[in-house]
Amino acid sequence: MHSESALYQYPSEFPEQIQMLEKLDLLFPDIVHVQDLTTQKIIYINDRFTELLGYSKKDLADRGGDLHAIILSESLFNQRAARIEELITRKKQFVEYETLVLHKNQTERLFRTRVTIFRSDAQGNPLETIGVSEDITETHLAYTRLLQHQEMHRITEQAFHFGSWEKTW
Repeated sequence: MHSESALYQYPSEFPEQIQMLEKLDLLFPDIVHVQDLTTQKIIYINDRFTELLGYSKKDLADRGGDLHAIILSESLFNQRAARIEELITRKKQFVEYETLVLHKNQTERLFRTRVTIFRSDAQGNPLETIGVSEDITETHLAYTRLLQHQEMHRITEQAFHFGSWEKTW
């Protein structure tokens, strides 16, 4: 692969896939990754992985290309496995799930990932998935704060027996 973004050298016999991966790197501010379904290992990941999570590609390579070690919640990992199974059995064309991931600095980050089949064999059996993982931590925190603020407002209105109104234009 021409790009330095490859975790491993993506097989050169697939020039169209290589070109697609390089173009996706230019377009997405998110983590783009390809997983081999046979080995369950990441065979491609872009530089956003390091930018967003602090791990180097060597860190991931030292784990044998296995992301499971940095996914915090076993239930979320199992949810991910169930979603990937829906792809493999062709129940869905793409799937979406959330994972809680441990940043290298030990903070938790929440990601929304969308995955589809990237490459299949001649019989149509899926070989690889491609996914885009978006860091939604700040959005999730802002939404949680908003809900807490709304609940506090509701409790205050009940406690002091007053209401509020809002004029919309």
